[in-house]
Amino acid sequence: MKLFGIYIFIACLFFIGCEEDKRGPIEDDDRAPGIVTDVTVKNLAGRSVIKYKLPDDSDLLYIKAKYQLNNDVKRVVSASIYSDSLVVDGFGDDKEYNIEVFAVDRSENEGEVVDVKVNPLEPPIKTIKESLELKNTFGGVNIRWENVTNAPVAIVVMIEDTADTGKPFLEAEVIYTSATEGNFNVRGFDTTERDFYCYVRDRWNNYSDTLSQLIEPLFEIEIDKANFEEVILPNDHEMWPFYSSGPSTIPRLWNNELWNENGRLAGAIGTMGDYAFTFDLGQEVKLSRFKVNMFNINNRSGWLDLFLYDDAQVRHFDIFGATTLDPTGSWDSWTKIGTYEMWKPSGLPPGAWNYTDEDKELAYNGHEFEVPLEMGNVRFIRVNVLSTWGDLNWASIAEMTFWGQPETGDVTQ
Repeated sequence: MKLFGIYIFIACLFFIGCEEDKRGPIEDDDRAPGIVTDVTVKNLAGRSVIKYKLPDDSDLLYIKAKYQLNNDVKRVVSASIYSDSLVVDGFGDDKEYNIEVFAVDRSENEGEVVDVKVNPLEPPIKTIKESLELKNTFGGVNIRWENVTNAPVAIVVMIEDTADTGKPFLEAEVIYTSATEGNFNVRGFDTTERDFYCYVRDRWNNYSDTLSQLIEPLFEIEIDKANFEEVILPNDHEMWPFYSSGPSTIPRLWNNELWNENGRLAGAIGTMGDYAFTFDLGQEVKLSRFKVNMFNINNRSGWLDLFLYDDAQVRHFDIFGATTLDPTGSWDSWTKIGTYEMWKPSGLPPGAWNYTDEDKELAYNGHEFEVPLEMGNVRFIRVNVLSTWGDLNWASIAEMTFWGQPETGDVTQ
């Protein structure tokens, strides 16, 4: 009998499994819901908020809005019955748009359409474009803008096609941003005067007008590291490996070894803020920018990535320049170039593996910093470490690279 019961049970499961899978509305009637009432509109930059009173229907599911953008893209947005408003966005112009608003019930019946007129304010792509400023910088063009609404946009920089690719313009750079203020350099150009073109695009493929400006990039090249030499001043910190004494690790800053222990400048235990080291560029240079690379022994292979933005990695530092060297080590002969931070795009706090892919990529590529245009020539560089990511009392850096206009000596492209 037990065996017979098991057969019956299996047969029942088989027939249940073979039943047609019917999917449809939670409820099934043909009565349309009521209409939204007491509609009001609040117009904002590139979007509008439509507020309303819900219809009194027990099976009401949500409120839907349909409309069309300038580029013939049709948009549909909805809001649940737990909200008394919805947002319509994606508008590329400050003009009147018609929005169809209606209720939908649990049987998927649509209620009567209410036509709502909205007049969104000037969209972010236009206000950002109006704030764009283009000026020449070393090796290219500097672009500044304001984005007071923090709208996610793309700043597109283009140049005329001189390579005969069949396209009139080529993208030189696309900058994705939602930051309140932007300051970005597009480099890689010689000193030939050329037109740079810039426009703003949003995620709905609305485009601003294009700003064009004739720019003559300033000359810069990478400064030849073969001329660099360490300098030991009386009041500098002892830059020898933290685990042993003997030879200074300062020359490791320019040996192009990023991914092993021989490529790391590491100083003895000391006090941050009084943790300086000095070196000679070998020639006077009008500096334009420099790059700092974090130390990471793994060569992108895996587990030791835990040291990125942590441990003894330098976080804040001052950098100074001088054309002549005072052998006493006095700070009076030095001019401060700036205070800088090895910043972390995600904003996450320090910690093992506590970073995003964007953080990691920046760490691998190196942090690049600007030198103020008004800064005069320098030959000697002095770095004072102010803090490390792990709040440790010793510091490490893998590499420092400089660009600018050399006055004398050999240079490399």
